[in-house]
Amino acid sequence: MNQKCISICNPIDLILDGGIQIGEVTEIFGESGVGKNQTCLQLLLTCLLELKDEELYGSSIYIQACPVFPAERLNQVSLHILRNKLAGENPLSLVHVKKIEVADQIFLVLNQVELMVLNSLEGCRYTRVIVLDSIAYLFRHEHDNTCKRFSERNRMLLVVGKKMKDIAKTYNIAFVVVNEVTDVFTPNVSGTFTSGREIKPALGPKWETIISNRMFISYQYNLSDASWYREWMVVKSSKSTIQGRRCAFRITSNGLTSL
Repeated sequence: MNQKCISICNPIDLILDGGIQIGEVTEIFGESGVGKNQTCLQLLLTCLLELKDEELYGSSIYIQACPVFPAERLNQVSLHILRNKLAGENPLSLVHVKKIEVADQIFLVLNQVELMVLNSLEGCRYTRVIVLDSIAYLFRHEHDNTCKRFSERNRMLLVVGKKMKDIAKTYNIAFVVVNEVTDVFTPNVSGTFTSGREIKPALGPKWETIISNRMFISYQYNLSDASWYREWMVVKSSKSTIQGRRCAFRITSNGLTSL
């Protein structure tokens, strides 16, 4: 069975042919406040749903490289997504959090995460989703702009990326990584526009070689009713047939949903 991690946002799951791919590293990038964090919280929760053809019945791990863990928001969304669906279980006890203070800790934390995955195999709630939020915050804030530090960062990214890919493939896990963006000041063929400006993912081309899938969340303007909406775009995919697909969605107090 080719299982996916569903978002339970129908338009997104539809363009992804079922959801986020298991066994691969998927990057989600976009400008600040566009919904990357919300998307990841939803994926942390949907993998807990009871086992059906499209659901994973697992547990999840959130690697916190950002300053604040959104525990209150996670709880709020869980009340909607998991209402009356996990009899006798506390859903938040199935979302495990590991915090990274500095970039140099990432190898230790990834080894600890792999041990957590192995331990989960002894029960019925295998780890099915790992989220790292955010890879760019960790590396951009920990490395200065000298050539030497850029080289060190790129070498470190390749090693970290290989470890993430190994974990995803070995244990059949959806490894989701949040990335930040930089503005594009010269014409670019990427076509990734948001809020009326062109942007690109942070961390450069070497990082791009690591990820199997790249998802772009943006703000787009609807001329017909003069309003802004969020759009999900498949920029890169291991499944070539879905590359370039896009859909509109919105975020409410209950999470991601269709317009």
